[in-house]
Parts: sequence; C-alpha cells; structure tokens
Amino acid sequence: MSEQARGAGQPSWPLSPYQIQVSYSASQGTPGQSTSSGGIARGTGADWFGPLNPLSPIAPPDVAGRRFDFPSGYNLVTRPRANEPVGFAELRGFADAYDLLRLVIETRKDQMERQRWRIRPRHSSSHPSSASGGGLGWGRKSAAIDADMSTRIAALENFFQKPDGVTRWKTWLRSLLEDMFVIDAATLYCQRTRSGQLFALQQLDGATIKRVIDDWGRTPQPHRDADGAVVFPPAYQQVLKGMPAVNYSARDIIYRPRNVRAHRVYGYSPVQQVLMTVNIALRRQLWQLDYYSEGSIPDALIGVPQGWTPDQIKQFQDYWDTEFAGDLAKRRRAKFVPGDTAVKVHQTKEPEQKNDFDEWLARIICYAFSVPPQWAVKLMNRATADNQSAQSEEEGLEPTKEWVKDLIDEIIGEEFASPDLELTWLDEDTDAAEAEKALESRVKLGAVTLNEMRDSLGLDPYANPAADRPMVLTATGYVPIEAGAGGVGPSAGEQTARVVEKRALLKDYNPEQARVPAGNPGGGQWTSEGVSGSSSETIEGSEPEDTPRPVQYAALETGTRSDATASSVAPNDPDDSNRSGDQYAAITVERYDRTGDERIDRTSDILFQALVRDEALVDQALSLLGKIGPALYGTLVHLAFATDIRWQDIPGIGSDGVEQSFSLGDAVQYGSNGSIRTDIVLRDDNDKIIAVWDVKTGNAELTDARKQEVRDELKLSPNVPIMMLHISRGIAKARGSMGTTEPL
Repeated sequence: MSEQARGAGQPSWPLSPYQIQVSYSASQGTPGQSTSSGGIARGTGADWFGPLNPLSPIAPPDVAGRRFDFPSGYNLVTRPRANEPVGFAELRGFADAYDLLRLVIETRKDQMERQRWRIRPRHSSSHPSSASGGGLGWGRKSAAIDADMSTRIAALENFFQKPDGVTRWKTWLRSLLEDMFVIDAATLYCQRTRSGQLFALQQLDGATIKRVIDDWGRTPQPHRDADGAVVFPPAYQQVLKGMPAVNYSARDIIYRPRNVRAHRVYGYSPVQQVLMTVNIALRRQLWQLDYYSEGSIPDALIGVPQGWTPDQIKQFQDYWDTEFAGDLAKRRRAKFVPGDTAVKVHQTKEPEQKNDFDEWLARIICYAFSVPPQWAVKLMNRATADNQSAQSEEEGLEPTKEWVKDLIDEIIGEEFASPDLELTWLDEDTDAAEAEKALESRVKLGAVTLNEMRDSLGLDPYANPAADRPMVLTATGYVPIEAGAGGVGPSAGEQTARVVEKRALLKDYNPEQARVPAGNPGGGQWTSEGVSGSSSETIEGSEPEDTPRPVQYAALETGTRSDATASSVAPNDPDDSNRSGDQYAAITVERYDRTGDERIDRTSDILFQALVRDEALVDQALSLLGKIGPALYGTLVHLAFATDIRWQDIPGIGSDGVEQSFSLGDAVQYGSNGSIRTDIVLRDDNDKIIAVWDVKTGNAELTDARKQEVRDELKLSPNVPIMMLHISRGIAKARGSMGTTEPL
C-alpha cells in the first residue's frame, strides 16, 4: 500500500503571481541580470519603481564610529555649552532664584550628607550585600581582610575624610552634588605629587570647563606615539575671563556628568529638565510679589454723589486717608458718612494667592529630584505619604548614592590600585531601626552569625571564634546549632527528610484548591486540579449545594495526628507522645476567615502562608536542639513571623502595623502603661484600622476577654474583625471556649 502524500486531495495554486527573486549580492546574480556592486539585483522585475541603490558615502572609511553630527570646528569655540540651548549661568540663575527648587536641592544634599560610609573589600556577586547602596547585606566580608588590606582600607578612609586635604567629606560632597544637580558638570582636579601619585581631589567650577572632542565626537584619551611614548592630548579647557586658560588631559581631570546623551556633549541636569516649570513658577512669584508691592487694586471702591467734581473727590480722599492712616484700631471701626455713600461701597475680590496650580508646580519640581512632595501640598493620609516617601527614596536617593559610589570606586581602583576595595553605604535612613531589628532576629534564629551582623552594621568583627558560629537563642542563652549533633536532636537523615518533605508540602499548598466537604469520607482532602466546587454531582451524604459551610484547607503539622489531637499538641511540646517524630500529615482544619472584603481576605491568606513558612523555619532551626518549652517556641515563632511580615511590606500593614502597641485608640511606645500590643493591624487608605490578627501557637486561644480588650484599646467598631492565626486551627474568630470557632 503506497503511502498517502501529505496534503493529497487539497487544491493547489501558484504561490503568487508576483514571484520574484531579490539578490543583495553581486555573487548571486544570474545570467541576464545586471547587478551593481553590493547593490540590488537588476533585470528580475524587482527594481520596478524600486528604492534604487543608496548614494555612495563621501566620507573616508575612518569616519565610521563618529558619535554624533557635531558642528565643524567645534573645538574652536571658547565658551562652554556654546552649542547648547541653555548655558551654565542660566541654569544656576534659575536654581538660585526659585526658592522651592533650591529647597529641594538642599534637601537632597542633606540626605546624602547624612549617609554613613566605609571602605570594604569588594563583595562577591554571589553574595549580595549592602555594598551596592541598599539592603542589609548578608555577605561575610570582614573575615577575608588581611594586614595589607587593612592598611590600604585605613589609608583610603583617611584620604576621603578630607578629599582635598582641607574640606571634610560632607562639605566636599555637598559642593560636588551642587554641580551635579544644577549643571550636571561635576569636576575634580587630580592634584598629584612629583612622583605622580594622587595627593588631593580639588573641585573645579564645572561651568568653566569646556569639553574638547576628537574626530569621533568623544573625549580624547591618552595614546602612544610612534616612539612608544605616552601622549596626553588636551581633553578639557578651563575658560577664564572669556579665554582658554588651561588645558587638561583625561588624566588631570575627572569630569563626571550623570545624565549623558549621545547627541550632546554636556550633561542634562534635573534643573534643566524642569526649566519651563521653573520659568512659569518664577513669573507666578513675581505676580504675587507685585500684588504686595505694586498692586493697584484697592480693598474697596466707595461711590460719591453724582455732582462731585474731581477736586471734591480728591479732597474727601485726602481727608479719609488722613483720618485712618497709622491707626489700626480706628481703621477697624465703623464710620458714618453723609448721604448715600455707604450704600455704594463695593468690596473688591481678593485674588487667589495659592491654588492647585501651585501644588502642581511643586509636585513637578519634587518629582524631578524624587523628593516626597507632601510637605509642599495638601495633607494626605499616612499610608499614601509613607508609600511616596519609600518610592522617592528608591527612585531618587539610591541612584544618587550609586553615582557617588561609582565615582569613588573608580578613583580607588585607578588612582590607588585597589580594585578589590569599594565604598559602601551603611544603612542609616528612616528604616535603620527596622533593618537592625531584622538583623537581630536572624541572629537569634541562627540564620546569620554575630560577626556577620556587625559586618552589615559597619562594626569591626569580634576576635572570639564563637562570633563566627551560628547560634540559636534558647531559655538558657545562645546555643550553637551543632549542639544537638551529639544525640540531643534527631539524626541528620531524619532532619533532612523532615525539611525536604515539609518544603514539598508547603510548595504545593493552595488555599483556593477544591476540597472534599467536611463530614464525608476523605473530608477536607484536596481534589484533583481543575475540579470546581460548582459541579452538579455531590458526594453521598453531603450537604446540598446551597447549604453554607466553612471554607476548608489543609494545614501542616509535625507528627501524625487526627483532627481531635491537632489543636491540643503544640510543636516542640515537651509531651510529644502523640508525635511520630519523622512524619508530616495533612490535617483538615475548618477556618472562618472570609469577611467578604477582598482586601482583608487576601491579606489573611498572605499572613497564614507566612505563618506556615515561618513555623517551618523555626522547626528547621530547632531540629538540632531537641525539645524546648512551649513558651520559648511561641516567642521564636512570633519573632520569625514579625520579621517576615515587615520585610514583605504588605500594603496597609508595612512595618508600623506589625507588633504595634496601642492605648485608648492611640499608637504608643512598646511597654507603655496600660497599653496592649497587637500582632498584625491592617489599615485602609484613610489610615483607619479595618482588621486585626493575633498569632497563637500550641494550646493558646483568642478569648472573648482578649478581643474586648483589643477593641477597647484600639477604639474599634464592632464590625472590625479580630482574627486568630494558628498553624493547625487556621484563621478563625474564636469564642472563649477551647476548639470552637465563630463565623465572621
């Protein structure tokens, strides 16, 4: 039997009535076709009204790679920024004249001045650290410092304390940032010793520096001549008194614009980006100034009798002004005048001095420098202000820190022959306390060592070897994690199997997956993926579709237990007779965490998954230590959970909504008299509390008394849900009795 051809029985037509062959190479030409060198094949019909060949280049081949089409004789012009639409003087004039713009620039300089720094070994890319200017940095760097490196670090830190030999770092940095923000022409002159070593970094006025370009539109670089000698061509010229005064090579000057564009020689500063907005704002301020200094609109217009002559009006006006001039108290009193004059008084309307347009101008200026605008606009709620502040820091301050870091790293690598060292910023912003607390939490869990924490905080390491060993905080103090290797804890094989199995179950956990209804064989177990709860088929003995029933999910617990024993045995309970010690069971738990509010319900799922993850982390850390008390176990779980939620920065919770203390409706300092501390508080966009969660472990319950205490101290309305988070009982609003729940 012959094999049937693919596509047999289908009609066929020619591919196209315009079948052509186009060749762009002379070697592909066919007889009868004329082909220009490197052009389009001729004679096949493809060139009918075709694009034709491009004109032959007229420039020599060496012109290839020219950066942009600069004017001929560019280097002959002496004035800096001569070919730019705005000059240096205009940029500085605008920055100094508009007070709002100046305040924003000074604010950003203040923020940079506050940053602490150190010189450290360059970290490995596989170990992220705070050296990049942000984050906590868990990479261990100080352990690799030898005597020679320590000497170089000390010399570099001493040099940058006074980079020019006179001015301290903070003042030196402010001047450098001024030229970067305003004219984007930060310039440093490398003052050297007779042997050629860098002695000081002197700042030059970037407005006096004219850039020189080579034949390709780039800065001329040193090169070797035919004899092998190094030639340093002029790369910059300093223009003084309107004339070229000094030539500088690329080795003499560090010229560092931040915002470079391929079609321009000079940088594009933030001030230049908002030049039109600043121009409008200045004209508006002049109008406001004229209102107070040169205004011609009086407070009121008073009519006079029709028969009065101009001389009579002037005479009465002089009398009126003399009567009230200099006497503020008398001016405020009513005055009786004859005739119908008082009836004809017309109050003039005061012009609006500040409106939404002024706020719009302020927002644009703040946005150009990524500075939070809430200080210059109408009040906004706390959540929005916090989000804008964090976003502004990420978008504005961090790039500025990176610019300074790259500049200093280049100097360290090229001038001091230390490419293995770098400048790092130490976290000292509004969240420094939170970052330090997070580090402390990880030390207590054994995730980082004490020296790693000190390294991230910019402190010198301890010489004690114990500071390089991960330890866990117990009731008796810090204990090395290897203390359980001698038989106290489970074997290494049991530990590995426990962690791997638990992680696998956590990865597959899905709170929205369909489950068998409670009361049926296999009740609470997961069904296959794709099974919908709206199926028309029901399990024998199950409740009808329209009967409300609690949402169900599977929780993870150590040991094989039934639902009856799951809530009565806490992880790491000293009485662990119900544990098998090496198994994990999926325990069916009913939860009543659905409020109908999508934001609250979504947050509940995030919090519960975090609690499951954090208890697994605590179990893993304590698996080598053996048994500990329930109270200490609960403390470790709360600590890990709080750290996790703070780092997630959940909208409406952030870091303030974690373990926050309250008294009579106000947030107070932890430990204040009469205050209570909540685990998690969720706020809406108006900064109003809309939900509260309380984390429980072991046999602990969220009682009615505790709920009422929370409502009283937080001044909550009865419809604000207060929910319990528990690894085996899920998310529930508990009554006072053990093991019972109340639907929200």
